[in-house]
Amino acid sequence: MAFTVLNNTAAAMTLGELNKNITKVGKDLAKLSSGQRLPNFGAAASDAAISEKMRVQIRGLTQDERNVQNGASLLRTAEGGMQNIVDELRNLKELALNSCNDHNTDTDREIMQKDVKQKIQNIEDI
Repeated sequence: MAFTVLNNTAAAMTLGELNKNITKVGKDLAKLSSGQRLPNFGAAASDAAISEKMRVQIRGLTQDERNVQNGASLLRTAEGGMQNIVDELRNLKELALNSCNDHNTDTDREIMQKDVKQKIQNIEDI
């Protein structure tokens, strides 16, 4: 059969065109898979509008991602502050229970009261 194709000029020309088309399709597929624009499609207005809309969506999603990361950071900061408040409240409870002991003097209680005021100030600062 190859012998017939080589001696048949019409078949040889058809085979040449087929090889050119196969090469062109391969190049177009490579461009398409890499995201490049195919020159045969032209720059239609609808294609440009769709492309721009997708770019805007991508930028919006990127900003959304940054916003979520900032929100998560804010929540971690708030969680740390609340943990500090809880620690201060535990210390206040401990001081209150400690001040109720009969073996504390008035001077001891005054010192504890200053410590209580300082812890309350710390909580307000947080």
